[in-house]
Amino acid sequence: LAEGYSIRISRYAEDIKGNDLKDEFLSLFYVNNDLEMPFVESVSPAANSIGNMPDSEIVIEFSEPVDINTIYSGITISPAVQGYFVPEAGGRIIRYVPLYGFSFGVTYTVDVNRSILDQAGNKLRQELVFSFTVGDDFEKPRLEIFQDCNDPLPFDESLITEGAEKDRDIVMIFSEI
Repeated sequence: LAEGYSIRISRYAEDIKGNDLKDEFLSLFYVNNDLEMPFVESVSPAANSIGNMPDSEIVIEFSEPVDINTIYSGITISPAVQGYFVPEAGGRIIRYVPLYGFSFGVTYTVDVNRSILDQAGNKLRQELVFSFTVGDDFEKPRLEIFQDCNDPLPFDESLITEGAEKDRDIVMIFSEI
């Protein structure tokens, strides 16, 4: 992909007055024909989405294959979650698989920073930060318990209930399924 060149100017090179160069000059550089910076084409889960499943994976699709070695420091997830990267399509798609899933009710932020390089060494065109939330029902269910009689006898976990009838039903009602 890239072709390497070097320029060497010895310390005996002189200016027009006959003064030698103080030190030898040596420069190594590379030339390649790929000057196009990669960019992120799509992400999953979608940015600012809610209702994602705990077993979701993060999928980032780039415009061209990226250097796999640069994704480890170039993609961060907060709060941190243990997992591993799986490159696909020659490194154009990067999948992050969490080992134990994402936690319900947590909003995660993914930072895809400019330290990611394509295979020609070009930096990512623009940093991308997006968030997603696991789950969509964040209200805890409530429970109402009472004994089914003429005057319903309520039960409360913090009180001792007296006067319950042994032959009457105890009814439990949850606020949601």
